[in-house]
Amino acid sequence: MRDHIIPIRRQKTDGETVRESAKIQGMNKLEKLHQRILEGKADANISFEDLRSLLVALGFVERIKGSHHTYRRADIAEKPNLQRDGNKAKSYQVRQIRQILRKYDL
Repeated sequence: MRDHIIPIRRQKTDGETVRESAKIQGMNKLEKLHQRILEGKADANISFEDLRSLLVALGFVERIKGSHHTYRRADIAEKPNLQRDGNKAKSYQVRQIRQILRKYDL
Protein backbone atom coordinates (compact mmCIF):
# COMPACT_ATOMS: atom_id res chain seq x y z
CA MET A 1 0.00 0.00 0.00
CA ARG A 2 1.13 3.53 -0.74
CA ASP A 3 1.11 6.39 1.70
CA HIS A 4 -1.29 9.19 0.85
CA ILE A 5 -1.38 12.77 2.05
CA ILE A 6 -4.88 13.95 2.80
CA PRO A 7 -6.18 17.26 4.09
CA ILE A 8 -7.59 17.30 7.59
CA ARG A 9 -9.84 20.13 8.69
CA ARG A 10 -9.83 21.29 12.27
CA GLN A 11 -12.44 23.73 13.54
CA LYS A 12 -11.17 26.74 15.48
CA THR A 13 -13.23 28.27 18.25
CA ASP A 14 -14.04 31.37 16.17
CA GLY A 15 -15.55 29.21 13.43
CA GLU A 16 -12.60 29.49 11.04
CA THR A 17 -11.46 26.23 9.50
CA VAL A 18 -7.78 25.34 9.43
CA ARG A 19 -6.40 22.85 6.94
CA GLU A 20 -3.60 20.54 7.89
CA SER A 21 -2.11 17.57 6.11
CA ALA A 22 -1.73 14.12 7.53
CA LYS A 23 0.16 11.20 6.07
CA ILE A 24 -1.78 7.98 6.37
CA GLN A 25 -1.26 4.41 5.26
CA GLY A 26 -3.51 3.37 2.37
CA MET A 27 -6.84 4.95 1.55
CA ASN A 28 -9.96 5.18 3.67
CA LYS A 29 -13.55 4.80 2.46
CA LEU A 30 -14.13 8.53 1.84
CA GLU A 31 -10.90 8.86 -0.15
CA LYS A 32 -11.92 5.93 -2.34
CA LEU A 33 -15.36 7.49 -2.86
CA HIS A 34 -13.76 10.85 -3.72
CA GLN A 35 -11.57 9.10 -6.30
CA ARG A 36 -14.54 7.19 -7.78
CA ILE A 37 -16.54 10.39 -8.15
CA LEU A 38 -13.66 12.20 -9.85
CA GLU A 39 -13.15 9.26 -12.24
CA GLY A 40 -16.84 9.46 -13.21
CA LYS A 41 -17.24 5.78 -14.00
CA ALA A 42 -20.00 4.86 -11.54
CA ASP A 43 -22.30 7.86 -11.10
CA ALA A 44 -25.42 5.70 -10.84
CA ASN A 45 -23.81 3.44 -8.23
CA ILE A 46 -22.85 5.93 -5.49
CA SER A 47 -24.50 5.43 -2.11
CA PHE A 48 -26.53 8.42 -0.92
CA GLU A 49 -25.19 8.08 2.64
CA ASP A 50 -21.58 7.83 1.40
CA LEU A 51 -21.95 10.96 -0.75
CA ARG A 52 -23.59 12.77 2.15
CA SER A 53 -20.71 11.76 4.46
CA LEU A 54 -18.14 12.95 1.92
CA LEU A 55 -19.71 16.40 1.66
CA VAL A 56 -19.86 16.76 5.44
CA ALA A 57 -16.22 15.62 5.72
CA LEU A 58 -15.27 18.27 3.14
CA GLY A 59 -16.70 20.95 5.42
CA PHE A 60 -20.18 21.43 3.97
CA VAL A 61 -23.04 22.23 6.34
CA GLU A 62 -26.11 20.08 5.74
CA ARG A 63 -29.70 21.35 5.86
CA ILE A 64 -32.56 18.89 5.49
CA LYS A 65 -36.01 20.03 4.42
CA GLY A 66 -38.31 17.17 3.50
CA SER A 67 -36.49 14.88 1.08
CA HIS A 68 -34.02 17.58 0.00
CA HIS A 69 -30.57 17.68 1.56
CA THR A 70 -28.84 20.97 0.73
CA TYR A 71 -25.20 21.68 1.45
CA ARG A 72 -23.38 24.96 1.76
CA ARG A 73 -19.89 26.12 2.48
CA ALA A 74 -18.77 29.72 2.91
CA ASP A 75 -16.07 29.63 0.23
CA ILE A 76 -18.21 27.87 -2.41
CA ALA A 77 -20.89 29.68 -4.43
CA GLU A 78 -22.83 26.54 -5.41
CA LYS A 79 -25.25 24.93 -2.97
CA PRO A 80 -25.57 21.28 -3.98
CA ASN A 81 -28.89 19.58 -3.39
CA LEU A 82 -29.19 15.80 -2.97
CA GLN A 83 -32.19 13.50 -3.03
CA ARG A 84 -32.33 9.77 -2.53
CA ASP A 85 -33.02 7.40 -5.38
CA GLY A 86 -33.63 4.32 -3.24
CA ASN A 87 -30.38 3.99 -1.31
CA LYS A 88 -28.33 5.61 -4.10
CA ALA A 89 -27.69 9.24 -4.97
CA LYS A 90 -29.15 10.44 -8.25
CA SER A 91 -26.54 10.26 -10.99
CA TYR A 92 -27.02 13.83 -12.25
CA GLN A 93 -26.41 15.07 -8.69
CA VAL A 94 -23.19 13.02 -8.47
CA ARG A 95 -22.08 14.78 -11.69
CA GLN A 96 -22.86 18.15 -10.10
CA ILE A 97 -20.76 17.23 -7.06
CA ARG A 98 -17.91 16.16 -9.36
CA GLN A 99 -18.01 19.57 -11.09
CA ILE A 100 -17.79 21.30 -7.69
CA LEU A 101 -14.91 19.06 -6.55
CA ARG A 102 -12.97 19.86 -9.70
CA LYS A 103 -13.81 23.57 -9.81
CA TYR A 104 -12.71 24.21 -6.23
CA ASP A 105 -9.97 21.55 -6.16
CA LEU A 106 -11.50 19.72 -3.21
